[in-house]
Amino acid sequence: MPVRPVIASSLLLFLAVGAGPSCPAPCFALQQEADLQWALAENLSGRGEHYRAITEYERFIFYFPRDSRVGLARIRVLESYVAGRWWPEALKAAREVLEDQELSQGFRCRAMELLGICYMRMKDPVKARESFKSALELCAEPADRDRIRLLAAELGAELRDWEAAARALEAMEAGGLPGQAAQEQASRIRRGELSSKERSPWTAGVLAGLFPGAGHAYLGRWEDAALVFLVNGAFLGATVEAVQKKEPALAAGMAMAELLWYSGNIFSAVSNAHKQNRRLSEQWSRELGSEQGLPGESRR
Repeated sequence: MPVRPVIASSLLLFLAVGAGPSCPAPCFALQQEADLQWALAENLSGRGEHYRAITEYERFIFYFPRDSRVGLARIRVLESYVAGRWWPEALKAAREVLEDQELSQGFRCRAMELLGICYMRMKDPVKARESFKSALELCAEPADRDRIRLLAAELGAELRDWEAAARALEAMEAGGLPGQAAQEQASRIRRGELSSKERSPWTAGVLAGLFPGAGHAYLGRWEDAALVFLVNGAFLGATVEAVQKKEPALAAGMAMAELLWYSGNIFSAVSNAHKQNRRLSEQWSRELGSEQGLPGESRR
């Protein structure tokens, strides 16, 4: 994209006159351009236009490399990638930010937290936990540490590691309603309210294999269980009747249909068990409100 005339002229004046007390007018103009560029990027970010915001933040970094907001701009780029859920790009941006030796501890803490979110969403729980642990060690503010603990609790829920989720919540430092809510969620975990609602995919599959429809009944899907049982019985009855009438072609067709239905019943039971557990952890994560502080992001 071509450099805007105002920015170009300001930069030329800046280079011609030099940075310092001797160039009040050009420096003031340059500062105005920096402020306008920053306001544009922040506005786009706040409106949820993450891709355009990234472009404007990177333009800000390129045009105004000595501005005191450059470090924050690099964090904003990373936040925008995460908010837009562009995980590979966010992962690359996080690594680049963390390679900066001059990065402040506060920004390093935020970058490490966002790196953990990337790993968590990319289904790498080991690296996600390592990142959250490093972020906790870097962060000085209790609010930042609590936000990371909420993410660690969400990760524990996704892995069905309710003990780890409870420990993360019990370590929360916040007082008032946020702290009370976290302790209540931890108490729910300790009482087994969440783990008791989970269903084993293995159990669902075995039950479905032993008795078609039983796997769905185990999941509480009674209408599906009745449908599976009735259709399976119909196919089986049609196969037996075709054999009795000595119609081998029809019998083979009904037997094949029965086999497909029976296999599909097992697959459906296992799949629905996974989906039910995932919905449970996602609902709990939404109640927890773990992903905070991302510009313009809506919860999934």
